[in-house]
Amino acid sequence: MSDALLLSIDEYCALQRQPAHAHDALHLSLIVRGTVTESVGAHTTSGRPFSVVCKDAGVRHANAWGPSGATLVRLSLDGGTLGALLGLPDASVDAWRWRETPMVARAFLAVLARSPAHGARVRTDDVLLTELLAALTVTGHGAKGVPPAWLRLVVARAREEWHPSLTGSTLAREAGVHSVYLARCLRRWYGVGLAELLRIERARRAGAMAVTQEASLSRVAHTLGFSDEAHQCRSLRSTLGISPGRLRALLRTARTSRLQ
Repeated sequence: MSDALLLSIDEYCALQRQPAHAHDALHLSLIVRGTVTESVGAHTTSGRPFSVVCKDAGVRHANAWGPSGATLVRLSLDGGTLGALLGLPDASVDAWRWRETPMVARAFLAVLARSPAHGARVRTDDVLLTELLAALTVTGHGAKGVPPAWLRLVVARAREEWHPSLTGSTLAREAGVHSVYLARCLRRWYGVGLAELLRIERARRAGAMAVTQEASLSRVAHTLGFSDEAHQCRSLRSTLGISPGRLRALLRTARTSRLQ
C-alpha cells in the first residue's frame, strides 16, 4: 500500500447514474457542489455540499447524481482501508460511512487548502490528514441509538429546506413541540443547539453558493440574510474554517490544474 493519498477533483453530470461497482482504492470524498444518493446493499444515504463519505477499497456501491450534477474533492489510497490508516483491524471500523458534521468538512478543506492541485500527494503521516481521520472517526456526539422520527424530520427539513426566514420557532411549531424541548433533543441526539443547527445550514449555503455561482460574494451574503459580506465571511470561517473567497479560489485552482 502506498504511503501517500492522491488528491483529485471529480465532476459528475446532472442525473448521471452509476450501477453497483467497487473501487480498488480507499476513497475519502468531500462534496463541494451538487448532491448524490449512494446505496450500499439495502442502505441508502444522500449527500449534499460539505458532506464527507469514506469507502474502503472493494465496497460495492451505486450512485445517482442530482439535477445539477456534482463536484467532489477526493483523497484516494490504492488498496487502502480506513482501519489500516488508523492502525486498527478492518472489522472494527465501518467500511462505509457518511459524516455531516462541519468539523469533518473543515478538516478536509484544511487538507485541500494546503495541497489544492489536482494530482497532489498527501502523505499518510501528514498532520492535516491525521486531523481529518480523527474528525471522521470521533464518537460521543449525542446520545446513542436512533433519534425519534419527528426529530429526524425536523433535522431533514432544516438541512434540505433552509432559507433565511426559517426559524427555530417555526421548526418547533411544525413538529408540535416546544422550542426548548426541541433544543434539548437536538443537543441529546445531534450534539448541536437549535440556533447552531440553523447557523450551520446557512454557512453551508454560503459555501455552496460561493462555489457554484458567479454572483458577487456581497450578493450571496444579501441573498442568505447576512448583514453584510464580512458577516458571511465570519460565519463560514467559524463553521468550515475558510472564507467564501478563499473557498472559491481553491476550487478554481484545483479545477484549472485538473485541465492541465
